[in-house]
Amino acid sequence: MYPPATLIPKYVIGIDPGLRGAIALLSHVSSKKQIQVHEIFDCPLKSGGLTKKARENPNSITFDLQGMLSVLRGLGKKYETWDTQVFIEQSQVMSKGGRQQGSVSNFTIGYGYGLWMMALTSVDLPWIYSFSPIEWTRRLFSKEPYKSMESTKDRSITYV
Repeated sequence: MYPPATLIPKYVIGIDPGLRGAIALLSHVSSKKQIQVHEIFDCPLKSGGLTKKARENPNSITFDLQGMLSVLRGLGKKYETWDTQVFIEQSQVMSKGGRQQGSVSNFTIGYGYGLWMMALTSVDLPWIYSFSPIEWTRRLFSKEPYKSMESTKDRSITYV
């Protein structure tokens, strides 16, 4: 589902729903044909996990549900959420070194995606769109200097 071509929101929230993901608030500066970055937050995390083994591991981390809601509510208080569109990266299985990720990391990716969707719904942020990583990076990084960069993560960091 894409927004109508005539509808240009004042603000855009972009979410990478992974455990090491982030949330960013952006706006379009039409006079300069640029995107202004207002705020960026790392995904709120806390120690612990979903399984007994993870909860007993002092190095284990999981999503902080209250923190996720707090970030979204804070953005809603500071900015006009009625004129905001939210884009969330679709979760997907990735391969590393020619082999698929394990079931735990696949579950974590889908779990984070679901948590962000529920958090967005609970704070009444409208216009939720899902895009694959390939789709949004192709649209955003099609020009130099980003086009020649190997890593999508490097492109994103350079862009900001």
